[in-house]
Amino acid sequence: MATGNKFVTVKALEVILRRLKLLNAGPVSNTYTITYPINFVNLSDVPQTYNGKAGSPVRVNKDADGLEFSDGPVETKTDDYAVVSADFGKMILMNAAGAKIFTLPAVVAADVDRSITFVKRGTGKVTIQAAAGETIDDSSAGGTLYNDLADDLFAVVKLKVISAGTWLIEYSKSPEMGWRTS
Repeated sequence: MATGNKFVTVKALEVILRRLKLLNAGPVSNTYTITYPINFVNLSDVPQTYNGKAGSPVRVNKDADGLEFSDGPVETKTDDYAVVSADFGKMILMNAAGAKIFTLPAVVAADVDRSITFVKRGTGKVTIQAAAGETIDDSSAGGTLYNDLADDLFAVVKLKVISAGTWLIEYSKSPEMGWRTS
């Protein structure tokens, strides 16, 4: 379900509906109809405050027993972009028909456990360039992570800082298995 930069996954919606007792146990449908207003506060398995979270996506938590706000805001880029530390926690979409590059910032020990999610929306090649001397997963120093498959739309990769100068591919979803390091 998508509206602008806000989205709820089918799994998150299923958890919400089950907790509100609007969906019984059994097979999950891809279509849900809710015909009256619902207040999502003071439930034991959802965030207890929404202050400062306008426009933030919601996801099922790691234990699959509740909801949490996912990484910060979603931003769309259409040209090369130098990622900055303020982008940690964001989801950044690249929507372009031509080849584009995300350039990662140099990371230090204070950045450990911070992450950024990238989404390839257009048909153009998307390259994520590590800073000089740094690595992305098994890339060479100053290497890249890229997806050059034109039909691999909605390919997602989440990078997490695991030590100074080192990014790990924490999550990757690509219909065509298109993310590769160099």
